[in-house]
Amino acid sequence: KGPEGHQLGPILGDPRDRYTYLDAFGNSWTYDKNAGGACMTIGTRICDDILKWEEQIPWPDLHEYNLDERAAEFMKNNIPVFECPDKELEKNEYDPDRVLILDIYHGPFQALADVLGGFSEALEAMFVEPEASRAFFDRFTDWMIWLMDRLAGLYPVDLFCVHDDWGTEKDAFFSPDMMRELLFEPTKKMIDHAHSLGKL
Repeated sequence: KGPEGHQLGPILGDPRDRYTYLDAFGNSWTYDKNAGGACMTIGTRICDDILKWEEQIPWPDLHEYNLDERAAEFMKNNIPVFECPDKELEKNEYDPDRVLILDIYHGPFQALADVLGGFSEALEAMFVEPEASRAFFDRFTDWMIWLMDRLAGLYPVDLFCVHDDWGTEKDAFFSPDMMRELLFEPTKKMIDHAHSLGKL
């Protein structure tokens, strides 16, 4: 958890079936236990114009989060249990004999959708203002690299998980050319940085 109720993602051990929280950027999310995940709360939009992303998007300062304290608790095997969908309760603790995966945040495209209020808005921005969209992707990637560095210094992490929705079961959201022009290099930079840290 961070300042003023912000958190990087849903807290799986929360006993409520449905609750709302703010992510690191201030986006509102609604977690639904029956759905098994969180979706943006309807009406959430912190940036109304991709050309104004630099002034409208509040970049999170994760120094305000209790990352050190949380990591210390985890390494002492002393943090609360969380609910596993296919088991009873299992302790979420460090085991040096198991792979440690940190699911840290969305990838560049989904992050754009998060701040603009949805996938349609993100796609419109990429089609209409590709240069501004690419500038956002580059800035977001730099923030994610900072986050990886911070977490790699606190945890003996083996693998970073960064998920980005690029399409549906039917097709991609955008052409391969658009992916190569706007998303390939920022995504590769993030992956290359994880590899440079010795992480998968």
